[in-house]
Amino acid sequence: MLSTRRLPGLLALTLLVACPADAPLQTVEAPADPGPAIAAARATLEAGDAAAAAQAAWSLVQAHPDRLDAHLVLAGANVLQGRHAEALQSADAALRLDSDSADAHTNRGAALLGLGRPDEALRATEAALERQDDHQGALRNAARIHGEGGRWLAERAALETLARLRVADAEVRLLLARNRANAGDLPGALVAIEGALERAPDNPALHNFAATVLYELDRLEAAMDHAAIALRLAPDRRDSRLVFEAAFYVRVASRLRCLHGPPPWAAEAVTAELLAFESQGVGGVERFRALHASQGQQASVIERVKRVGACD
Repeated sequence: MLSTRRLPGLLALTLLVACPADAPLQTVEAPADPGPAIAAARATLEAGDAAAAAQAAWSLVQAHPDRLDAHLVLAGANVLQGRHAEALQSADAALRLDSDSADAHTNRGAALLGLGRPDEALRATEAALERQDDHQGALRNAARIHGEGGRWLAERAALETLARLRVADAEVRLLLARNRANAGDLPGALVAIEGALERAPDNPALHNFAATVLYELDRLEAAMDHAAIALRLAPDRRDSRLVFEAAFYVRVASRLRCLHGPPPWAAEAVTAELLAFESQGVGGVERFRALHASQGQQASVIERVKRVGACD
């Protein structure tokens, strides 16, 4: 399912980070123009250092409590640190300065979602979109809230709008494919993931999801191909290895069942079938036996083996 995600520029930089309770009090002298310092804090946040951005933004908020942009950076940094109560305080402070700030409403929604208050989070997110219907952070948060609530059409609508704004963003298209799969539309998920791969053919996450969908559709050879590509691109992906081995096991087991009946199968029969997979680096009776022990007794796998029936 979906989760709060950190795509660059999607979370509104309206984050608020509270000063730690044990931080020493200090006098902060306000520079004549805090704009450059606020821009630097925002750049720090965008670079991924939420803690440093929060500290800088907190100091700026103390010195310039009327600066909306400082409150926004602080709120965003706190959301990314998981300090959602502090983020909510900062977002509310920003809204007191500008009740029409789409960024502030977006960060308020993100904070509320982190606090486990999805209904309020959705209202805040909708308030952001009422003020700016192409706000990417609000669209992202709306998609997540609807997805976690199982409202697949609403999630899809938000993601499709986001995809039009972020044409080259492979992750958004992966989310669209997952949306189709979660809604039970595996053929639609496959179309979506194939479209994403046209834009990002070297993305291992896309290939892994393609392999997963293809496995569920009983297209085992294609599933192995995509899983193998994912593993070439990211050799440590355990999920891709699992999909590859699951598809491999079903292919071999279904053929053995058709040709030799139900298990157990003789080592010679297994060896003969494994020869077809040597070019993919798969082989060894012992490895197949291990997969059979770990997967072959699962009811869903047994049914898939029977259903595939690869006797041709």
